[in-house]
Amino acid sequence: MTAKNNLILATAITAMIGSGIAFASDLNGVMNSFSAYGNLAGISNSGGNSSAGVGVKGAFMTNQGWMLSADWHHDFNALFKSPYQTTGGGMTGINVKAGYLFPFSQDLRVGPYLAYQYTHFGINFDSSQVQNASLHFSNNAIGGGLEAGYGIGPLVFTGDVAYLAGIIATSTIRGNGYNYSASTIGGSSDMFQVGLQANYQISGPWFAMAGFKYDDYMNGSGNLNLLQGNVGFGYSF
Repeated sequence: MTAKNNLILATAITAMIGSGIAFASDLNGVMNSFSAYGNLAGISNSGGNSSAGVGVKGAFMTNQGWMLSADWHHDFNALFKSPYQTTGGGMTGINVKAGYLFPFSQDLRVGPYLAYQYTHFGINFDSSQVQNASLHFSNNAIGGGLEAGYGIGPLVFTGDVAYLAGIIATSTIRGNGYNYSASTIGGSSDMFQVGLQANYQISGPWFAMAGFKYDDYMNGSGNLNLLQGNVGFGYSF
């Protein structure tokens, strides 16, 4: 083989190796990352409303597969319609998960986790119509689920499904100097959750993300369906 052919072969091999590195899955990167996103949430039940918001999330996973993640978001407007004019209220959600993801391959991990979810719904009424009144409801739930992560080239997909049992709820009514707050166990809601997220590596540790989440709050014969979509950017470490 001539020196010219050797040079061509070496160049081709180098290009293929470089291509493999460029399109290698970054599953571990997404599992060890911080991201910020814009959120759009809405209640699909009759009387529900929609609102935009913002959020941040962080995830950490050890080489052995132990994982921990936390997600916080706030939506700016009330998610319930009202016959009165409102001045905001919004919704705040916090979700924390801890578990173990089994490595089925370099690009696929699946495993169970424990979870805690805090959700706060609020609605503030215009003082000219309802004298400085506001309604607030907070729900706390704990449970567990199953999470999976799969990477293919610059794309990484994550998904989870979980069931959480309501442990305590707090309702607060304020207005015209009146303030009433009550915490109950029976008034809390169980939750069924499904979440999906797609991540695309942009450059180096930076990636773009888009996700969808469905929460079904169940309390007796009633339920509340909360849908959320988000788009943002993340940094893996």
